[in-house]
Amino acid sequence: MDSTVDSVTGEQIQFTPAIYSEDDGVLFSAYDTSFGYHAFALSYEAACEHLGARNQEREQVLLAFQLNHPRIARAIRTKALPADGRRVVLEAADFA
Repeated sequence: MDSTVDSVTGEQIQFTPAIYSEDDGVLFSAYDTSFGYHAFALSYEAACEHLGARNQEREQVLLAFQLNHPRIARAIRTKALPADGRRVVLEAADFA
């Protein structure tokens, strides 16, 4: 797992390796002591519009995911996380 430390709170979010999905974008899980484990999907729209992916190709969106863990961690912290285990989709609006 890769981790990103929040510069404000000092808390650390752990990221699992990303999985590319032609249907859903980038699939991954994240763990933090404040919210536990949750499953996420990084949308193509978010990867391309806000995280620097040039297109929706596998290499581009996975690189955008890898290089933007701090921004993704901030977006995760602003989301309402469901208690029932449903995957949370990170959309472009989450990075605006």
